[in-house]
Amino acid sequence: IVGCGLISFEIYKFTTALHTSIKNIYVFDQDKSRADQFAEKVKSRDGLTVNVCSSFEELASKAKLVSFATTAAQPYIHDISKFQSGSLVLNISLRDLGVETIRDSVNIVDDLDHVNRENTSVYLASQKLGNTNFVSGSLGSVLRGKTKLPNSGTIVFSPFGMGTLDMALAQFVYDIANVKHLGVRIPNFLPEPWTTRKD
Repeated sequence: IVGCGLISFEIYKFTTALHTSIKNIYVFDQDKSRADQFAEKVKSRDGLTVNVCSSFEELASKAKLVSFATTAAQPYIHDISKFQSGSLVLNISLRDLGVETIRDSVNIVDDLDHVNRENTSVYLASQKLGNTNFVSGSLGSVLRGKTKLPNSGTIVFSPFGMGTLDMALAQFVYDIANVKHLGVRIPNFLPEPWTTRKD
């Protein structure tokens, strides 16, 4: 996990709930106190081993599933060899990876028109390379089996986020929950500040 804020914590919770075999977490943040806080939250919540790394390079050498959720405004990772072969990179913050890293990866997006703007890594690569041929397909094409993912190399998933997909999924979950009488009523959506949250 690169970038130790609330978004990364939610990604961590979802990923470890889905993949219960994960036992070791590696975290890095330029502000070490944020990485330490993140590690303590994980340990107190789930008791997993959390390794606070001193650099992105250290983290990438240990983990094949890497998630970026940072406030980076410009790319700073320009060398694909920093990642292990077979790595899956979740490019959530969209601006950490340089043109060379994007060019040399297998790129999957949620929607090319959405992600190819606003100075994202994908946009910067398309401007420098003059095309979007480096994008192998969309998440939808992967799920439908139309885009095959390789067993080696680095796969980068760059999701810009699609509100209509969020609404469709929310309606689907809501309908199932109503039929099965499941769910928890949430009184409001005003979260506690990240630094004081217990979970």
